[in-house]
Amino acid sequence: MECADGGKAVRIRLKLIEDYSAATLKDFVAANTADRPTVLTDGLSSCKGMKGGKHLPKTVGLMAPHALLP
Repeated sequence: MECADGGKAVRIRLKLIEDYSAATLKDFVAANTADRPTVLTDGLSSCKGMKGGKHLPKTVGLMAPHALLP
């Protein structure tokens, strides 16, 4: 999800992927983001160690997803 200043979502990329391994997820992020992205994820361990930007893992738990990702 790409956010404007203030956190409002302006663009989101979705793709059906074969698995949620670290290699698959990192390849998707690299192919669909700018050079130094801030990547928001659900904290899945496969997302750890993403390079080239800032990774913000957010665990939602029982909270409604829209409360965390506007």
